[in-house]
Amino acid sequence: MSRPLARVTAAALACASLAALAQVPEFRVGVEAAYVDVFVSRGDAPVVGLGSDDFELRDEGVPQPVAVVASDVLPIQALFVFDSSSSLTNEKRAALRRAGEILLAALRPADEAGLLAFSAEIFWLAKPTRDRDAVRRALARMEPIGATSVYDALLAALAVADPRGRTLIILFTDGRDNTSALDASHLKAVAERTSALVHLVTVRDALPQPGRPIRAPLDRTALDDIAEATGGRVWVANSVATLGGAFERIAATLAARYVLRYEPRGEPKPGWHRLEVKLRKGRAQVHARRGYWAPEH
Repeated sequence: MSRPLARVTAAALACASLAALAQVPEFRVGVEAAYVDVFVSRGDAPVVGLGSDDFELRDEGVPQPVAVVASDVLPIQALFVFDSSSSLTNEKRAALRRAGEILLAALRPADEAGLLAFSAEIFWLAKPTRDRDAVRRALARMEPIGATSVYDALLAALAVADPRGRTLIILFTDGRDNTSALDASHLKAVAERTSALVHLVTVRDALPQPGRPIRAPLDRTALDDIAEATGGRVWVANSVATLGGAFERIAATLAARYVLRYEPRGEPKPGWHRLEVKLRKGRAQVHARRGYWAPEH
């Protein structure tokens, strides 16, 4: 494995947190446009063919005129954050390599991808790049070792999220965080201050294999809340064999997402701004980030 980016000291993680907190989502004061990433579905099927007039967006309760813009206006930065702790069996490692291939195939030439593997330490096996082969080689280098620092790994990904574009973080883990320096509330505060969209993927394990440690089950409550707050979703595979299906569904959302553009009216007051996005007509599930933080001036 390459040299670990972290696990380092708590002070270094605090510095990373401050750096992430300094990144404001793609919402700006005055005439600059804000972009909101939206996915609409009925059941498991995406709803396609919608236009600007189909959406209603409110910023702190105030209706905003929106326009649906071509998704290729803002390239995607896809960050794969994969659990490589001691539970990474050969079967899971092969499944994650296939999952990575599925996601890479769904990206466009202008999009970037990167791979962060984590156990008790955090390893950037591939920094964000357009070189798909570099990411494939990184996927092949994943090795099982150690405990699980889920929160610290997600923070590391949020800290490098591209504030100018669309960052998609796909976090895979199958066990409880047991070594992170951060807590869930701190991590959520960081996620709310970035423009990244977080998907959580996990798998329901069968009976533990002989000779392998029994992992504490994943405490999904905090991670579920972070994913949904950013406009992402939680995807649960029933087995390692069906793990690829969860990633296929994420890949399908990439082509079916809408990017809404609006110009915030007036100067947003500092602090948390609640966003509401819904369809004007019809019933469907609308997935979009819940809000954003406006900075002090």
